[in-house]
Amino acid sequence: MRPDPFIYTDDPADYDGVRFLPTKWAICPTCHGDGKVRPTLSDIAVSEMDPEERQDYFAGHMDRHCDHCRGTGKIKVLDEARCDPKDLAEYRFQELQRYHAEQASEAERRMGA
Repeated sequence: MRPDPFIYTDDPADYDGVRFLPTKWAICPTCHGDGKVRPTLSDIAVSEMDPEERQDYFAGHMDRHCDHCRGTGKIKVLDEARCDPKDLAEYRFQELQRYHAEQASEAERRMGA
């Protein structure tokens, strides 16, 4: 589960240099609010199951809890309408920096670093 949206600041009034931004609840995009996810199997894999296994699969007995929402079916997302415009711009900038750092780190891992 992702942490609540935040930005790093130099403001001493913020908790340890972190300002949490306003959030609202939204339906989890991974499980669509169900809290469970069905394992993805190919048509061939499903066709090779015995009838009882196939019935269990389609009845949801093989489903697992959604890792994104921890089985709740909902997640907190940034509430842009309640966010200060300067904080929102800073959030987007910092998210872009985090994304680029993550991409660079992934590229280094692929190269064996």
